[in-house]
Amino acid sequence: MFLVNLKENKILEESQDSNIPFGWHQMCQADPFLFIFETWPVPRMKVLEGKLVEKPEKEWEVPFDITLDELRKKRKRELFTKYAEKCEEGVEFEGSKFQTSERSANRIGLVLQDWIRGIPISYWVRKDNSHHEITSYPQIDSLAIAISKKWRFLLHINTTLRDEIDSLSPNELLSLDVSSRWQEIEEKISE
Repeated sequence: MFLVNLKENKILEESQDSNIPFGWHQMCQADPFLFIFETWPVPRMKVLEGKLVEKPEKEWEVPFDITLDELRKKRKRELFTKYAEKCEEGVEFEGSKFQTSERSANRIGLVLQDWIRGIPISYWVRKDNSHHEITSYPQIDSLAIAISKKWRFLLHINTTLRDEIDSLSPNELLSLDVSSRWQEIEEKISE
């Protein structure tokens, strides 16, 4: 247990006992800057102008504020979100935007199979949910190829960044901005 003066950001007393030492509660009631903590310093927190406030993520330290595994999982969640956003942006085809979500990619594969079996479709749904006329198998096949290229492109960036997250040092991982790094990789591949 620690008796801490937040105004001075200093430990006044420390106790190895799991019980709060006699008198600490009274001292805290008498001085609004005195607090009792089980651990000190408190993870993900810092003292600012006599108050305990949350640290911005850029000030976190591994392993004190976050474990390396937790940080990797956090960055991978950010990556998954970015990947989903990019999939939802869609793909350009015949002057229109079409969905490139996982559902659309699966659906177009089934439509191609149906068309080969003699069950054609008359339209494909655009990103804005309006209908785009489909008149031939080569047309739907070209749309499928456009969606496939977009997916391969996004999967390549996602995999590259995921592998980086797995190999970065703690400090590099703390400073990693997933969106910025995604854009860097995307620009490099597009060259």
